[in-house]
Amino acid sequence: MNTKGKKIWSYDDIYDDIYEYYEYISIFKTKDEGIVAVGQNYNQPKDGLPPSGRCGIITRIDKNGSLLWRRKVWDVNVPFNHCGFNSGTELEDGSLLITGWWRDTLPDPYYDTNVWLIKLDSNGCYNPGCVGNDSVTTTQNIIVIGREMIKLSPNPANDYLKVSWNKTPTPAKSLVVYDLSGKAILQSLISDKSGSTELSISELPSGLYVLKIFGDKWESAPEKFVKE
Repeated sequence: MNTKGKKIWSYDDIYDDIYEYYEYISIFKTKDEGIVAVGQNYNQPKDGLPPSGRCGIITRIDKNGSLLWRRKVWDVNVPFNHCGFNSGTELEDGSLLITGWWRDTLPDPYYDTNVWLIKLDSNGCYNPGCVGNDSVTTTQNIIVIGREMIKLSPNPANDYLKVSWNKTPTPAKSLVVYDLSGKAILQSLISDKSGSTELSISELPSGLYVLKIFGDKWESAPEKFVKE
């Protein structure tokens, strides 16, 4: 509809067969005035791809309401392709950055749900040149360690900041300090396996910063500190 509530166009999305159905969770506008809708596809056990379970679905419609393409996207590493899309955006180069979820374990009730972030090209393909559906083979599981597992002191700090952590899956390897725009401005490798290290922040301008610790396939939740 336009700003006055008048219908400009409509599009009816009809399921392809009775054994599967899908729902759209969110839509976003593209630079060419079209829209992209993302959600999740459900299908019953049957022959064909993707295998039975769930997967992400993404549909692109042009500014006149005509379907450009529709794709189902799934991760072959996930049992029963148990994944879906929640939202997305179009990047400057026309590619699509999509967020969602996937589960790497399924025994009920122990669902292990992970955040899924995937970049597709302007045609909705993970593998360039895809036709129809597309599968992902390189998703990595990154564990985010909670805030209670990292401590910064003193806070506010002047020249040095003591960083302590515990209960990490593997030894910490590095830490990164970001400014409030998300830009990494200080990085340091961690060689001490004791669970703490001292970081020199004397060269940082006064202000508010965010620190994160990284290890093999895990990272800490961001922790704020003030440099006086």
